Amino acid sequence: MTKKLAFKAFLLSFYLCIASKLPAQSKNLSIQILDAKTGKPIANNHVLLFFGTTTDDLRSLGQHAELTTNKDGLAPLPETAKTSTLLQVSVDWHQLCGTDFASRTIELESIVNQGVSVNHCTIRTFQTTPGRLVIAVRPETLMEKMRH
Repeated sequence: MTKKLAFKAFLLSFYLCIASKLPAQSKNLSIQILDAKTGKPIANNHVLLFFGTTTDDLRSLGQHAELTTNKDGLAPLPETAKTSTLLQVSVDWHQLCGTDFASRTIELESIVNQGVSVNHCTIRTFQTTPGRLVIAVRPETLMEKMRH
């Protein structure tokens, strides 16, 4: 009986040890949307998150999630997106300044390990932490708004 109990205790400690070494994807991941010029959060705004394992997945726009930022411009990354490897973000009534597809594609692993800040609008840099994606955007011009 004591051998079984000792074995179960060993297995439990082994599983706990392994679980503590799992990647941070199981932790809270978030996206923060900031104004590229002022650095202020884009609060209460609709954000579309596209995710997948290949660039073809992103181009097909198949897997996506709709998010809303809070007063600090933060939106949690949904659980369904945490299994992907690539992300793209679209913010209503705002533009990411990167012009090509590659500049708008972010690797989830980079966000998990060191955090990512994307600002192709200005030379301003934004601090980030592991688990956070910071996206800097600019307001759309009148012509861009009319295309909607």
